[in-house]
Amino acid sequence: MPQIKLEGLSRYYRTGAETIKALHNISLTIESGEFVAIVGPSGSGKSTLMNIIGCMDRSTAGEYQINGDAVDALSSDRLAQIRNSTIGFVFQSFHLLSRLTALRNTELPLIYSGTPKRERQKRASEALEKVGLKGRSHHLPTQLSGGQQQRVAIARAMVTQPKLLLADEPTGALDTHTGEEIMSLLRELNKGGVTVILITHEAEVAAYARRRLEFRDGQLITDSALSSQQ
Repeated sequence: MPQIKLEGLSRYYRTGAETIKALHNISLTIESGEFVAIVGPSGSGKSTLMNIIGCMDRSTAGEYQINGDAVDALSSDRLAQIRNSTIGFVFQSFHLLSRLTALRNTELPLIYSGTPKRERQKRASEALEKVGLKGRSHHLPTQLSGGQQQRVAIARAMVTQPKLLLADEPTGALDTHTGEEIMSLLRELNKGGVTVILITHEAEVAAYARRRLEFRDGQLITDSALSSQQ
């Protein structure tokens, strides 16, 4: 059973008398453990697709299944549970709370899920150690570099031990060297069994993936395997 399955999926928006086809008739599957790059120009539909896969938006037509569950049939509570425990999110902007330490920022998903304090601190510490920030757990975001802040964001995404990580332009706010470090970290997470779906407009970043989906005007125009990773 594929981890992600889309069948005839479309997402339309109405703006006045006009209908915008953000996605049109998309069918694809993503297996557990894949590393997929989604590429395409602005307005191609890649962010809309990421929002639907992340259960933050619903399709207009077609079907989306995650781990065999038809998303449109799920309650709001169940969707929230999936977002909090099954899927991890990493964005271009780190979205860290400035008054919280790296440890507390990493703990947040566990606080929302009601995890006891001792357990969530242990898991958050382990997640920070995994991303190379063992000695930075009590630093505030302002005391961390951009790359370190993104590592905290990745630790926060992974602290619930999700099987799927969605990364939207995760290197967009970083210099080239730091971006390479972040992509190497995502690759290591993927080697550990986490499915990674990445949005990027940079060919060098997409090259870390093993599969490339190219979108244009709301349609999937190419689905190709990448022969090697960096």
